[in-house]
Formats: sequence, structure tokens, C-alpha cells
Amino acid sequence: LLRLIAFLAPDAIPFEMLEQGAEHVQKAAELFCEEVGTTADGKRIREAVADLAGYSLITRQDGGMIVVHRMVQEALRSQVPEERRRDWHQGALRIVNDAAVGDPADVRTWPVWDRLRPHVAAVIARANEVGIVEPTSSLMNNLGQLLNTKALYSEAEPLLRRALVIVEASFGSEHPKAAKALSNLAELLWATNRLGEAEPLVRRAPDIDEASFGKDHPKVAIDLNNLATLLQTTNRLEEAEPLLRR
Repeated sequence: LLRLIAFLAPDAIPFEMLEQGAEHVQKAAELFCEEVGTTADGKRIREAVADLAGYSLITRQDGGMIVVHRMVQEALRSQVPEERRRDWHQGALRIVNDAAVGDPADVRTWPVWDRLRPHVAAVIARANEVGIVEPTSSLMNNLGQLLNTKALYSEAEPLLRRALVIVEASFGSEHPKAAKALSNLAELLWATNRLGEAEPLVRRAPDIDEASFGKDHPKVAIDLNNLATLLQTTNRLEEAEPLLRR
């Protein structure tokens, strides 16, 4: 458990995230036992956390949070064999991804997202370095959406741009994931008054979704509405009207 935590951010960790990700914690325990040639002790996560706190390897905080010292994390990560690093990155990534639920653009999800935000940022950065595509690109998009909605544009933009690059390289430029990534980046460009940059992205999304889901799908309607709104904003009402009628 402690080694897995070492691949999260050096910030307070929600205990419930570890319990929700019990399956991934178990896999990490098996991986560690395989590395050192021993067997798992079968302890529950709550018992393991209590033991670690007893040895002062972690600190408990109010609100169900636990903290591991940055130096402890760095020491534990340095002990992982090079050929096993991807596995540990994957485990931490999956735990965070399972906990990061809800629409990050919806303020009602922010109590969850704000607690997870440093860990999402940490795991996607490391997963990106070792070439893990999913759920890295999805988490990048979601974190970018959160930051964009909070008007933290300079933090959001590189994430949204990188997510688009990963999606197009991994799934193709005509994949529905590409349409979502395009729309998210266009939203940020729109919010920062770069309509000229946003427009070609907004124009691509309806074509991608129509080819994937059909012309009468709700996703296509949303894409068309976005394009029509942009055209209205730039005073091209005659172009916007047929899109709104569709």
C-alpha cells in the first residue's frame, strides 16, 4: 500500500479513494510480493493504514485524509525496478480514475474533484511520460475542464491540448473521443476570446459525431448548437439559423 501511495501526489490523500480502489490496491500488493518473493498478509486497507500510522510512515488528518512525507515517497519510488515502473504508474492511475467521478464542469462535483485534483495531476503527468494512453487522456480532459470552469485557463490549456494530441494519435482524428477533446479545447479558446482559433475546432466536432453516431444523435445537436452560438457571437446570423433549425 505504501509503495502505491508513493506514486500519488505529495498532498493529503482521501482515505475513501484507497478503499474504493481496493481491487487495485490488492493487485499492487500482489505485484510487490512477487518482486520481493513473499506472500500478501491479507490485511484490509484500514488495518494497513493503521499499521503505517503506528510506524509513523503516514500521518492521519481530519476529514479522512492521510499524508505521506515527500521524501518517503521519493525513496519508495526509487526502489521500484525500472521494468516494473509502468505497472505501478498504472495502478495509481486506475485508483485515481475510479475515484474521479462526476462532471468536473458541474460545481456540485467540486468537493470530490478538489480533493483529488493534485493526485489527478500527478498520475497523468507520470502516465504521460511512460506512454499510458487511457485513462490518461480522459483524466487530462476532465482536469482541464475543471480548471477551465474555474477560469484557471493557463493551467487548463496545456492539459486540453495534450489530451487532444494523445487522443488523435491513439484513436484517430475521427474518433468520438477526438470530438470531445476538440470541444473542450474550443470552449477554453472561446472563453479567452480566441474565437478565430476556436471556430475550426467547433466545426470539426459535428462531422465526427455525425459519422460516429448518426445525424440525429443528441451529441450532434449539441455540436451544432455550439457552432451556431459561435456564429451568432461573430454576427453571422444567416449561417447560424439553419444549424439551430436542425
